[in-house]
Order: sequence, then structure tokens, then C-alpha cells
Amino acid sequence: MNTLSATRKLTLALAFSAFAIGCDHVNESNYDKLQPGMTEGSVERIMGFGRQNTELARGIQFPSDVTGINEKSVQYGSNDKFVLVLYEDGRLKDKMKRGF
Repeated sequence: MNTLSATRKLTLALAFSAFAIGCDHVNESNYDKLQPGMTEGSVERIMGFGRQNTELARGIQFPSDVTGINEKSVQYGSNDKFVLVLYEDGRLKDKMKRGF
């Protein structure tokens, strides 16, 4: 039977916790790096993984025209502190922030 020792489990848990705490990609500096035309992959390298959120996007007025054709919105961060990115044809069309 191959089990991890208690010390190894603790080490892994601490490493994961430090990683999670240090991964707060939702900040002003990263927000400023997001530019129109960037691919979703490029945005994810800056912001980390997000989740598609069409409900939130419906309640937010983006400065650009939202047509809904070939568009999707992705939220990066929590419900209190987030960046919402609008993609059109896989490229950043617009962005907004809330909570910072």
C-alpha cells in the first residue's frame, strides 16, 4: 500500500494553501494588462481561469455595444471582487472590474 506520510501530506497542504493565497490574480495591475483583441488564453495567463457568467453580464452595462452574436462573458475572481471580460469571436472586446 502506497500512502503519503503525515509530514508529506502536511507539506503538500501548506504548499497548496500558499499557492492558493498567492494566486490572487484579480488586481489593478493585471486588470490594466488586459487589452482589446487579446485571446482568451492570453487573458487566462494573466488572470487565471475564469468561469462563464452570462447572468452577471446581463445586469452590467459594458461601454461597448453588446450584440450577443459570438459573444461570451467570463468572470475572473469571486462574486465580491472580480473582473468580467466580454469576448467576441474569442477575443477580448470589453472588460470591467468590481470590488477593487
